[in-house]
Amino acid sequence: MDRGLRIAVVNRFAPPDAAVTGRAALGLAQALRAALPRAVVRLYATTATYDAPAAPAPGTTALASGVEIHRVAGSGGDGRGLARLVAGLRDGQRLARVAAAWADVVISLTDPPLLAVWLAAARLRRPFRWAEWTMDLYPEAFAAAGLVRAQSPLLRALRRVLAAGRPDLYLALGAQQREAVLARRAAGATPAFLLPCGVVPAGTAPGPVPAWKRAAGGRAVLAYAGNLGAAHGGAGLVRLVRLADPARFAFVLALHGSGADAVRARLADAPHVAFVPRLEHAELLHADVHIASLRPEWSHVCVPSKAVSSLCLGRPVLFMGGPESDIWHLVHRAGWCVPALPGGDADAAALARALDEIADPELLARRTATARLRGEALRRLEQGTVRELVRWCAAVAAPAAGRLGEAAA
Repeated sequence: MDRGLRIAVVNRFAPPDAAVTGRAALGLAQALRAALPRAVVRLYATTATYDAPAAPAPGTTALASGVEIHRVAGSGGDGRGLARLVAGLRDGQRLARVAAAWADVVISLTDPPLLAVWLAAARLRRPFRWAEWTMDLYPEAFAAAGLVRAQSPLLRALRRVLAAGRPDLYLALGAQQREAVLARRAAGATPAFLLPCGVVPAGTAPGPVPAWKRAAGGRAVLAYAGNLGAAHGGAGLVRLVRLADPARFAFVLALHGSGADAVRARLADAPHVAFVPRLEHAELLHADVHIASLRPEWSHVCVPSKAVSSLCLGRPVLFMGGPESDIWHLVHRAGWCVPALPGGDADAAALARALDEIADPELLARRTATARLRGEALRRLEQGTVRELVRWCAAVAAPAAGRLGEAAA
């Protein structure tokens, strides 16, 4: 049934770059390739880098998994503000053009921004089936970042375009985001599956005890690993560290993103903080609690993958954000929710209560056990959604088996 079916997964970044979305895109492409062995699966990306030592060259690289990474030249979006946005728009146009010209099924992530607009336009020239994995919601992210007003004419116009040319299927990061997507895109009848980002396979084992764990002695270790950009509350992280008693708590922080330098500077004199360049999953298993943050205005616009990974690693989460967000719905009794304040700060009294509970060995053990159960549920959810997506792709192939039997270009 899947003979000749051409499936394109589209994202700005791809491995060997360490971008979370790139790894997620490749993982999904590999799962589809394994389940549909007669399909041709390509991952379309740019030469842009997020967290890699060198930019890859344009062209096609075949992987052992059978998935090809086809790269188009990136516009260099290393800057900030308008220059970065313009570069992203150009990259999205190029990716949409080449993927739509080749594929029968396109599964797009949401980086570059407004990639969906270019794909909606591409369907006017050549029909293809389309599923969108909503890692971030654009144009809503522009409003959340304060670049435009939430009710600006530009945002309303873009929403109308996206509603008119919406995908055939949505893959949402959580139930709350799914409801927001269907409402904002006027897509109440469009199928929408849940596919969280950041799921870690079972069986990940702790690595060697790192220096920061040995230095902590018997203190509880809290870890923050990943982006600290516009969507996250750097001020809340600083307040948390300052409130924590150095005799009872230690922190390990691997920060990147636009707010990372400011937080490192503000905590440079904190005796209970260790800064490291990166924290792999095997290292994160040595931390007792993982930290995640999301400013309330970003609720449903994105769902930080670090919290999903934490639960899959069996670690409770201290979440600084809105209780209405998908993160708190996922975490719930496997962690603590501290309300975020305007500007990215967090409620001091709630932080103090969370720290007191983290210091209670029995309560921490219960939250840790619950986190393991949440992680297992997330893995089952991911597996079930991939099976549904495979069935959806196979159904696309069935009516056109004769046409799709031709050799892929």
